[in-house]
Amino acid sequence: MNLMRAAFHDNSLPIVIGRITDSRSGQEEPVMKYADTVRRTQQAFTEQDPFATLSTVTEELAYGEHDAWHYLSEG
Repeated sequence: MNLMRAAFHDNSLPIVIGRITDSRSGQEEPVMKYADTVRRTQQAFTEQDPFATLSTVTEELAYGEHDAWHYLSEG
């Protein structure tokens, strides 16, 4: 995120991170093997950065029927 801020020459540039979710896609095991690690890292970053926030709206978004990796465009 600091590279993004550096590109805009603004250390207080607000950053919004959309929390990743795992579609599970009808499986017991996660589709995204490292999703929990990424989620923890996203949370930690937004907790220590006063100009960052974590959006959890992604928890409500649907995945495509045949695509376990991408949200539907309606989301």
